[in-house]
Amino acid sequence: MLDLIPSVIAILDRVRVLTGKEFRFIEKYELLDDYVSVRMGLTNSSEHLVFYTPQSDDIVNHLIAHECVHILRIWNAPPEKRVIPIATAATQDRVMSQLQSEIARVYPKLLFPVAAEMVSIHYRALIHQLASQPADPRVEKWLYFEYPDLREIQAKSLKRQARKAEEALTQTAKSTPVRLYDAAGAMHYAAYRLIDEYTHLHLCGPFKRNNFRYRGDELYGRARLGQPDTYEGDIALIDQWAALLGLTGWFVWQDIEAADIGNADQVAARAAR
Repeated sequence: MLDLIPSVIAILDRVRVLTGKEFRFIEKYELLDDYVSVRMGLTNSSEHLVFYTPQSDDIVNHLIAHECVHILRIWNAPPEKRVIPIATAATQDRVMSQLQSEIARVYPKLLFPVAAEMVSIHYRALIHQLASQPADPRVEKWLYFEYPDLREIQAKSLKRQARKAEEALTQTAKSTPVRLYDAAGAMHYAAYRLIDEYTHLHLCGPFKRNNFRYRGDELYGRARLGQPDTYEGDIALIDQWAALLGLTGWFVWQDIEAADIGNADQVAARAAR
């Protein structure tokens, strides 16, 4: 069983009270070095699920706390505002068509359908990043000031995440169309610059490349305009970042209850097999 610090236990309790759902913790070796995956319980689910690897170190406390704050933000929003941006088959086809010339440059020897299928992995990862990263600095700021005893683990975890993001960009530089690659880098730059303002961890340094900073500074500036620090504010900021990055129309907003993220009870049953 995980050895969680008191602050994280308190955050879990806040989620229990707000949502009326318990947590189930499940060991999952397949997570490899991701350590933790949290699946929020929906209306028709009886619990929230926390998957973790047995080899997890103390940063699991920060990772669980971070995901729990996202759950708190979502559940504090009116039910009709609980939506998430998702990539669909239709948006993917549209994006692949828009990127056709870039895809051809990245994969000149492959037939377009094959190359597009490979690029679609990066596209869906980008939409996943867009769905959470605009709100992440707000989540981290809340944790930083609300639970100061978590700061040391938070700093360790954030440094690891920034390092992994930098490594991922390096590894995918030659296999990703420029529009996708620069958008991902700009979001990392903006988010870590915002987090640096109160943590002073200097996380955004590796992302200060010209192609990232140009749009990244715009994303950073938009995030500091003072949108409501709520889930509805997160939605507005996601749309604004998408517009600045040229990603409008690359995703659709879907009710979180209808999104294909799986019923938590069904996921738990599959995990137990």
